[in-house]
Amino acid sequence: METVWFQKVVSCPNLPTLPGVAVQVLELTNKPDTSLRTLAHVVEQDQALAAKILKTVNSSFYGLAKPCGTVDRALNYLGMNTVKSLVLGFSLFDSSKLVGHGTSFDLQRYWKRSIYSAVGARVLSFQLRRCDPDEAFTASLFQDIGILASVTALGEEYVDVVSRANMGDDSCCEAEQSAFEFDHTMVGAALARKWRLPESYAAVAAHHHRPRGVPTTSLHLVRTAVAARYAVNMLLEREQASQWSTRLERTTREWFGCEVAELDRALEDIASASREVERLFDLEAIGSISSLLAEAEERAIQVQLESERASTSDPLTGLGNRRRMDEQLASLFEEARASGSSLTVIICDADHFKSINDTLGHQAGDAVLKEIGERLATAVSGRGEVFRYGGEEFVALMPGLTPAEARAAGEGMRKAMASFEVDISALGLSKSSIAVTLSAGIAHAEGSAWPAASEHLVQRADEALYEAKHKGRNRVEWWAGADVMPAPQPAGRTRLLIVEDDPLAAAIWRTLLGKQNVETSFEAGVPGVKRLLTRGYRPDVVVVDHVLCVGTGPEAIKEIRAVVGQEVPILLVSAHMTEEKRAAGQKAGATACMGKIDLCSSLGQFIQRLVTGKVDKLWAA
Repeated sequence: METVWFQKVVSCPNLPTLPGVAVQVLELTNKPDTSLRTLAHVVEQDQALAAKILKTVNSSFYGLAKPCGTVDRALNYLGMNTVKSLVLGFSLFDSSKLVGHGTSFDLQRYWKRSIYSAVGARVLSFQLRRCDPDEAFTASLFQDIGILASVTALGEEYVDVVSRANMGDDSCCEAEQSAFEFDHTMVGAALARKWRLPESYAAVAAHHHRPRGVPTTSLHLVRTAVAARYAVNMLLEREQASQWSTRLERTTREWFGCEVAELDRALEDIASASREVERLFDLEAIGSISSLLAEAEERAIQVQLESERASTSDPLTGLGNRRRMDEQLASLFEEARASGSSLTVIICDADHFKSINDTLGHQAGDAVLKEIGERLATAVSGRGEVFRYGGEEFVALMPGLTPAEARAAGEGMRKAMASFEVDISALGLSKSSIAVTLSAGIAHAEGSAWPAASEHLVQRADEALYEAKHKGRNRVEWWAGADVMPAPQPAGRTRLLIVEDDPLAAAIWRTLLGKQNVETSFEAGVPGVKRLLTRGYRPDVVVVDHVLCVGTGPEAIKEIRAVVGQEVPILLVSAHMTEEKRAAGQKAGATACMGKIDLCSSLGQFIQRLVTGKVDKLWAA
């Protein structure tokens, strides 16, 4: 089960990532027609990586008869799998050098165990002959990446838990499950798939502590990795060596029908080869960096943070930008839904903002936008975060509110602007201050009222904002779409569904039908139509615009036809009805298709038939 803690880890934006060269190598090695020359060319683009690979290939770890001077030749000598394993290994190591920075996490100890596990898997694979040695090496090197990810996302809170357990024992998983309701095997498998690593690597990450339910294609690889873990524990945990030896002998006999031949010799090989690989990975540098290098690292981190802030901040107001809002929305949405809490989205738009730019200039407009950002941030301080959504629109994300608190928050944001004018005296314009009001739309999700995706919650708030604009501005409206079903209407009223994303057109429909014997419901896109129908709503007549904010008119018609059948009349309209649009509408199931001008010319008759319930004659010749 994916808990809130688990989601926090796998969605953390600071997780180690594979560099571009490693991603390219993965893609190429998955293609059967990739040439060695093509692969070599990609690796040689990263000269530092190529140098490390050649240094490793020429080490005693591989024991080549003649020195190898090029990546091309290394590929010919050792093959794609070997070079791929080295590229991925060095890439993961280099991308994780700052993991745990500022915590008590022992990164050197982590990598020492990981390297021993990888070498152990390679050594045992030669003896057990059930899987490729290089695949065993890399999969085992990656098997504990869930620990790196968890340290990155949760920091000292996670380090404190795992430091009390043995990283190589199942007790580590038990401690993680007890504290966070997930363990590093779950995170490792998710991260392996996120990076599009071979599925066998994900299987090893998922099952190296629990080798049950393993896919058949990865069974021998997982079992080899587990056997290597037992062997490595014999080397690194001398006090329990006999216990691990017993487990190793029993499992290899049960799984492979044999025991590790000359176990003492195998352990010596693992130890000596691991020390060699430690030097190749420059493991001694971790944890013993000079003050100069430490200062350089801190500077690099600062540059990275500043760069990240620049990419997620609005330069005018200093608030988070649209990208930052999208990231936070996705995270808060999943967290609130998983925990049974709530999430409120409030969209605010400055009323008549264009007139400020037109009459007083863009300097005044910018001053107003800054002031709006400051006042809204103050209004929601401590309860949520405000973002500049674009133009004169601002969005507040507020988790954990009740509906009453959400309404109060929206009203507080509106009053924050309406309470006093914005001072623009420093600009030396004809006015020293200007009155600015806001319209706001609120969408709130909790309990069973969750939309399918986070962006739908923003769409709901946007619909409510349009409603506030149409009702006179300087007001707050609550989204009242499909999740708030209309009360049962008296028998005989015609139920009309209007699927239209143009707020002006929707307002005209409301005006025309407001006092008629017609029950009218509005949706702006295909997701809203789906929500309405799944809650039991059944229209008598449907009018669908061809262009919608999400999806198209024909797509909406297909959704409606799938639920209501062929009896309900559906009209597809468009500002300019072409033959292509007409054909698409008819194919989707529209009863009739017409231009909006044609509809307007017969609107009186259309409404009269709606009112009298003669829907079967709406478009009679």
